[in-house]
Amino acid sequence: MANCSTPPSKQPPKRATATTSALLYSPEIGRSNPGLNTNYWFLSQHMQTEGMPLLQGLFRTVTVANGLILHMVDATDLVNGATESEITPSIKLVFLCDGCSEVAYANNTLCLEATAEAHIIAIAKPDRFHREWRNGRRERKVSLTIPWHWLHTNLDFGPAAYDAIWTFAQSHGGHLRWAIPASLMEQANALFESQYWGAHTRQLQEQAVATQLSLGALSHIAHQALATVAHPPAHAIPTREARMLQRIHQLLHSGQADGLPLPMILRKAGTSSSRIQQRFQQVHGMTITAYLRRLRLQKAYCALRSESISIMDAATLAGYHSAENFATAFKREFGLSPSGAARS
Repeated sequence: MANCSTPPSKQPPKRATATTSALLYSPEIGRSNPGLNTNYWFLSQHMQTEGMPLLQGLFRTVTVANGLILHMVDATDLVNGATESEITPSIKLVFLCDGCSEVAYANNTLCLEATAEAHIIAIAKPDRFHREWRNGRRERKVSLTIPWHWLHTNLDFGPAAYDAIWTFAQSHGGHLRWAIPASLMEQANALFESQYWGAHTRQLQEQAVATQLSLGALSHIAHQALATVAHPPAHAIPTREARMLQRIHQLLHSGQADGLPLPMILRKAGTSSSRIQQRFQQVHGMTITAYLRRLRLQKAYCALRSESISIMDAATLAGYHSAENFATAFKREFGLSPSGAARS
């Protein structure tokens, strides 16, 4: 991993006062990520030493706007080491307002710097987030997690953009860069002055920034995909077939195809062509029935995460009559059991 460390601070850390930032210890850091990470690991043994402060500064995570997770760090590392945490299906956005940081999302290793450029990363299955710690290094970082259950509930784009966003969301480790508008960077920086605001004002500001970041990131994902469509390669799919594929997409995502056999799905979409089936597999790397099976499993995953439903109800939602068969397919798709998803 690239090194973007800064020289260690010469001053010893101070205890928190009205004018100095707080010291954080290993138990507090693990507890400071509600909804963000389901597990947190210290890879360096000395980081778990009782009474040893690891971080000095602000380390705050809030859930806003029906499930968006906003994480803010304005702090200096007090130790060398490494940590990892579990991340679940979502779209991640991360950028620095100041300082530098070494992180990795789903094998995407990033040496972050304050460049007004955000990294957008697709997490399509449970994986690890890795962070390198460097004594004396400071970072002012904002990250936003857009969970899959939020996308299912709140994504309100046109059909082409909707499909483009979901295609990206399912491309595990997919990585885009986005130049954040200057006005939004200013608002993000202002989050770190929120200790001087009242609680209600701070909540409004955090919600506004999270909402604008999510809209900007999702719009960028869609624009990148649609720009490719606007300038198709020589082997592009003919317009008539592309429209038919779009109708099939809309049908699959609407829920109207759930439980239907393939011939009926094709008939409802207005086709019976085997060529369209081949085109679908060419574009998505899987058959229509496999795509629908994955889509229904995703809906079950989101329901387990965001709603109080039983494992059997989730199995029914995914189209399984057997909880055992559902659990097997669920673990194959997401790397964890249905009960594990419900607890995370």
